[in-house]
Amino acid sequence: MSDRSRLSVCFVSTPNSPACGIGTHTGELLREFGDTIDIRHTYLGINSVNPMHFLASEITSGLTGADLVHVQHEYGLFGPKSVMSWVFFPVLFVLTRLRRTPVVITVHEAWSCDTIESGPRLLKRGYILATNYLLKTVADELVFLSDSIETTFRSTVRVESATRLPHGVVFERRINLKQSDAQGHFGYSGEEPLVVEPGYVSRQKGQDRFVELAGTLPAVQFFIAGGTRSERDRPFVNSLEESLPENVSMTGVLDEESFHASFRAADIVVLPYRKDGQSGVFNWCASYEVPVIGSDCTYFVNLNDEYGCVEIFDGSDPSDMKRSVERLLSDQERYNELVSSIISYKRQESFERVVDHHVELYQGLLDS
Repeated sequence: MSDRSRLSVCFVSTPNSPACGIGTHTGELLREFGDTIDIRHTYLGINSVNPMHFLASEITSGLTGADLVHVQHEYGLFGPKSVMSWVFFPVLFVLTRLRRTPVVITVHEAWSCDTIESGPRLLKRGYILATNYLLKTVADELVFLSDSIETTFRSTVRVESATRLPHGVVFERRINLKQSDAQGHFGYSGEEPLVVEPGYVSRQKGQDRFVELAGTLPAVQFFIAGGTRSERDRPFVNSLEESLPENVSMTGVLDEESFHASFRAADIVVLPYRKDGQSGVFNWCASYEVPVIGSDCTYFVNLNDEYGCVEIFDGSDPSDMKRSVERLLSDQERYNELVSSIISYKRQESFERVVDHHVELYQGLLDS
């Protein structure tokens, strides 16, 4: 590994909290860096719509004196429709260019014209292209966490300089509870199988599909381990709460210990996502060696093609999701095979290796 002692990096992200996967990803990345680089950290507020907050954040980041600024980006972190991007990034661009400080932006999700669901399509298309152009203009290097995210982003703007890096898996579990104790933490006895969907609740995460699945398997316990991180998702959450069958419970946003306990409690994790792109929740499943059933979004399909570590179901066919759950609960050989595959994925995608890749990237930018 290259010498990292001379590097100082200002990271821009949300705080390390289960309420936001971007923050937990950054927290684990910084934990793995340890004291081998000089870390400065500028925090973005979760769900902030205050322009002065973003102005203060960009000024702090741009004037921090670090050798490099690394922004962990997701559109929703910058307000509704990512409107605060137009406050944050232009000023950051000017400040870092004046100080000749390279900027890295990690793209955790990508908008494209396919993201548009309704409304004035031409206007929305123009806004998406402009927003992505802004990101690629500010960044000296874009980092994509999956092939599908990179492909989606590149479909909107021409990208001159980009790197594909793994998301990273925490190799050691954060908690070492017995499964029975973890289930007891949430009030389950372990007498019936427990199927879990961890993470924040939104339509894109497909918890309505999860609830529909539970209604078809009354002998199995289902558990939504999370809540909403945005008031924009509140109507969706309210509709879920009104339709929960008796065999489904939903926690609301969890503290860090309970969030990790949810993975340890699970017999199976089901991720019926509509969204594409990388999944921090999947990587925590790998850390805890929990078998995963995932929708046929590109990210999960690519993971399965490379590692064989996801049981894929047709997202448009609820009966196919049910068949996948029933198969995994009844076929011990397939269950063990999936666990073995996700352990192999964990070994190859550990945060230690991801940090080494980041350091190589940083040094390349500073030496150029």
